[in-house]
Amino acid sequence: MNLQRKKRFGCLALALLLLLLCGCSLIRQSMQNVKEKQAETDALLVQLMTCIQNNDVMGAASLFYDPMQMQQIFTPMTDYWPAKSTDEFESCSFNYNISIPGKEQDHSDVRAVYRVNSNGEDYQVIMFTRKDADSDGIISFNVVRVQELIDAGIEPETSKFPVAKKSLGQWCFTAFWLVSCILCLVTIVDIIRKKPKLWGLWILCALAFLGPQLTTSPNGFQVGVRFGILNLSQWTRHLNETNHFELCFPIGAIIYWCRRRQLLAKKSGPAYAVPAQAVPAQTVPTQPAPVQPAPSDTVPSTGNPPEQVLPPEQAE
Repeated sequence: MNLQRKKRFGCLALALLLLLLCGCSLIRQSMQNVKEKQAETDALLVQLMTCIQNNDVMGAASLFYDPMQMQQIFTPMTDYWPAKSTDEFESCSFNYNISIPGKEQDHSDVRAVYRVNSNGEDYQVIMFTRKDADSDGIISFNVVRVQELIDAGIEPETSKFPVAKKSLGQWCFTAFWLVSCILCLVTIVDIIRKKPKLWGLWILCALAFLGPQLTTSPNGFQVGVRFGILNLSQWTRHLNETNHFELCFPIGAIIYWCRRRQLLAKKSGPAYAVPAQAVPAQTVPTQPAPVQPAPSDTVPSTGNPPEQVLPPEQAE
């Protein structure tokens, strides 16, 4: 590596290091801002519960973006929710959004969901806050007893697992998911027994689920697709008439059963014999041909002495 390439490689490594440090710094700063904002929202909830405990209408109104809104709902809320400043609460969800500078008026919105234990009962509190150049405070506040949500078949946002009572339609979604899981189990057993080609990968594919999801609300609807391992098919009802439908199919198991005959045929197909190496034909040794005597002027002997031939003069 020459000197010029070393310089380029060093500059590239330095740029990547600076980019990594800047990214880590931004992430750390964002996490710090979220923690600070959540601490402010927690303190705001405690202030509101203190005002409810002391029956302080004006103090509670000062915490709202629109004070007149709190004055209208203060009495019904205090009759329904016996909150105290010492009530234990747990943050279940927190979303902090900041507007993009230059495109609209700078503001920040927070949506926080809490589970508050008051007088031995759990309450779900959903609080929206906004901060902009005009004002700062709570723009929406909703509190409901968790058990009421469960009895109405509405899934509380404070629960990690489905606990609400299901309707017939919701049970149909759950039954479809159970049947899909049974199909996955049967598929895995068949793969282990037959062991097709790449059978370990097919076991993983048999657990794959794919399906559409739909979320409807009074303001509109959202459509999406979800892919994962053993995804749950469910119909979940939330507050404000929001419904979430999710129907996931065992796509991996379905593909396996559609291709099962081909996979097993490839595995158990006829085995072709390896052709034997050709053996060169053996040459049969031939007997040497009898040596023919060379022709000569002598006449072969017959066993009798040769007959003398006299010259013509002597013959007379």
